[in-house]
Amino acid sequence: MKTLIFLIALGIYVQVTAQAIPDYSSTYFGLSKDIVKSESYTYEYDQLLNTYELDLIETMIFENGLLKEKLFDNKGSYSYKTSCYYSYNSAGKVIKEEEITNYPTSTSQTTITYVYTGAKLTQKNRVASYETTQTFYTYDTKGKPTKSETKNDKGVLVTTEDFSNVTDEKNYKKVTKFYNITDGVVTSSNTEIYVNGHYTSFISESKSYGTYNYDYTYDAYGNIVNASEDNIIFEKNNYEYDSKGNWIRCKAYLDDWLTGETDSYKFRKLTYKTGNAGSTAFDPNFLNKFPSSINKPAT
Repeated sequence: MKTLIFLIALGIYVQVTAQAIPDYSSTYFGLSKDIVKSESYTYEYDQLLNTYELDLIETMIFENGLLKEKLFDNKGSYSYKTSCYYSYNSAGKVIKEEEITNYPTSTSQTTITYVYTGAKLTQKNRVASYETTQTFYTYDTKGKPTKSETKNDKGVLVTTEDFSNVTDEKNYKKVTKFYNITDGVVTSSNTEIYVNGHYTSFISESKSYGTYNYDYTYDAYGNIVNASEDNIIFEKNNYEYDSKGNWIRCKAYLDDWLTGETDSYKFRKLTYKTGNAGSTAFDPNFLNKFPSSINKPAT
């Protein structure tokens, strides 16, 4: 399975920013609207210690149902910390993203600003440590997006996006083409089908890597249950929910071409405007309920 690392190598951005206009509402993340803070701890199996150790801390802070801060603290062998900050206009649409990543020996920073004409996103400016780009969006007479073009700071075309079958901002088809900046030749393309804001079908075509088909299924709250590559499952998640339908425990299976098959366990503490649910502590009972078929720690 190629999974995430392979997808990134192809320029496939399998995350929320793949949408025409990013949706950073709590409901997009499968969380109820009264969530103020989400803290998720991921535990990976350590062969030397023969137990599960904390590998990643993910924190999201919401204000009025919109994501304001997102923090990643990678505790693994390649440690780093990423902080993301979001600003919105009065209509609740994102207007600025700031991302800062601190590595052991360096720091990278990316800032994205969004420009709207009325309610329509017409321009996106991205300034990163390694690249600066501008993206411009066009619409048809009915106000539906038709195309975007992204160019670097030298005016060279980097990517294009073609939109079709557009129902609204959350339901559409998008074809992204990636260009070689030296000769303008298309090197790869992605075809994505979005339903309710989430990609359900994903086709990657590359001159170097060939064609791969990805499909995704979700639970009733918008959390990924299964992901498959050419009909072979490479990601599978088992969730337990609180009384409001927010997951607080998850067993996550992943088949990655670099690390092979892994099972990790995620435990989440949720803070509401009133009250909280869940815990970030490792729960052996959940491990017993959803035992790993890959890792067999001593008991």
